[in-house]
Amino acid sequence: MLELIGVDLWHDFHPSWNLSSREVNQTFSSPLPLNSATRSFRAYLLGQIDEWDAIISLTDSQVLNENEMDTLTFIMRGIAFRETGQPLVANVYFQAALAKRSHRTWVRTIGYMERAKSYLAAGKKPMARKDLERVLAADPSHPEALTLMSKIDVTRS
Repeated sequence: MLELIGVDLWHDFHPSWNLSSREVNQTFSSPLPLNSATRSFRAYLLGQIDEWDAIISLTDSQVLNENEMDTLTFIMRGIAFRETGQPLVANVYFQAALAKRSHRTWVRTIGYMERAKSYLAAGKKPMARKDLERVLAADPSHPEALTLMSKIDVTRS
């Protein structure tokens, strides 16, 4: 049950929260067991304050991708590698995250969107396009996917 609650909390967080490093650290100052939910949630909060190296350290090889929270952790690890200038390494984690086809659509959409951004960062526009098409197949009005797709189309002209 904790896993499902964690996934829903992760999904519901609003990206415009303005968190400081101190606030994130206070959130986890009490000893919480580092399970799938807390690891994913902490990685998400660290991402909100651009603590990419901390995410990479937190999301080490102990994550097994056994549930949606692990998948979200893989996605956060991929984002951290992309943001530290390693988009091809990032895609290894996005690929692992997307390997679980049984996950809910919104979890897979996050994976496809983030992998598309990494492909774009690596100059692989056709691969980014394919992921964006998957997102748009699930949600034809996805604003970020539409924006990225239009940028790819402009550069093709």
